[in-house]
Amino acid sequence: MKVFRLSIIFFVLFFSLTFSLLSLFKTKTVESFSKDENVIASYKKWGLAVDNYQNQLGVVLIKTKNYSPLTLPFHVKTIDAQKKYILASVLESYVNEVNANKQSVDLKLTYLRDRLKINTDLTNNQKDKHFQSLDGIAGVVFEKEPTLAEIKKAINDLSAIDGLINKEIDTHQKDNIFAEVHTYKSTCEELRNFFEIKNKQEYGNTATRCIDEADKLLLPQYQNNSASFIESIARERVFTLVQLAQNQKVKVFEEEQYALQKEKKDVEYLSIVPPAIETKGKVVVVNLKLQRLYAYENGISLFPQSVLITSGKQGFETITGRFAVYLKERYHKMQSPFPGIYYDDVVDYWMPFFSGYGLHDASWRHVYGTFDYLTVGSHGCVNMTLNDAAVLYNWVEVGTTVIVL
Repeated sequence: MKVFRLSIIFFVLFFSLTFSLLSLFKTKTVESFSKDENVIASYKKWGLAVDNYQNQLGVVLIKTKNYSPLTLPFHVKTIDAQKKYILASVLESYVNEVNANKQSVDLKLTYLRDRLKINTDLTNNQKDKHFQSLDGIAGVVFEKEPTLAEIKKAINDLSAIDGLINKEIDTHQKDNIFAEVHTYKSTCEELRNFFEIKNKQEYGNTATRCIDEADKLLLPQYQNNSASFIESIARERVFTLVQLAQNQKVKVFEEEQYALQKEKKDVEYLSIVPPAIETKGKVVVVNLKLQRLYAYENGISLFPQSVLITSGKQGFETITGRFAVYLKERYHKMQSPFPGIYYDDVVDYWMPFFSGYGLHDASWRHVYGTFDYLTVGSHGCVNMTLNDAAVLYNWVEVGTTVIVL
């Protein structure tokens, strides 16, 4: 009986001691998770997203806590394997992200360096500043042992540099566009002055619209827009008007050239001597509509081309019909046959053909052959230059036929 009691006491003591040791073992096992949690937290500090791994470790921890001290020893190997797998996965993920982000940095550095090399919008000082920043980032990422967080910061810094380059390029391009708009405006101002001189109001309106649109685009409200937006507006609202106004200027020149050519052709036409009305003897023909004189002898023209004249103005129209020269006189003193009109001009060559109507030179007149003779013409006589009058005077005879059409 005594042995039985001692056995019971020994068994109770042994079980209590064993249970205490197993409970201590479980406590130590649970406490060991803190070290693993710290390792995972370190990766988080270095820039890795570890929420998934922390959750996985938490699940293993909960299972471990749920095991009784008696059964825990049978699961320790499995628990350790799960913890090692989680930590190995964290490490692998970290290494992969470090390598992937380093590759991203390398690609971004290459892109930015190449962009700076070929860019023509930035100054050399701006490029040098950006190259120095890129070299500094490359040194941190590839010449040291950076954490993932430092590499991610480098990527953000590269994005910031890229954004700054974009902003500087945009600013430079906007400056160029606004300078171009100023040039467009000056061009349109010159075109407007040109059209005013040419009295082309309809074309001048295009130039004025161009100036107004340029002034609008130069207002402060457009300064904060992107270069591409400003350029599109400038092309649409200003440049098209510049082109239109320039085309209109070309059209004015073309119209002037056409008018000159037409005038030249008209002059050439008016200079042509038409066939003689009569082919026998001497005949002088005066064409009032063309303000031209022709002289023929047996159908052959005395002058190589038509003679420019000025005939009677409105109210003093030159008489028309068939007449004959009845007198030739040098240094004839002209006297007005009209009441209230007085003049006493002397002409070198006087060849009257009817009453007071005659052919003569007019030293007081400087322009002949124009079609405004109805307002600036003579008092009925046929005026011509001194040289033409001299040739005609020396050729014509008293009795020579004069036909006024």
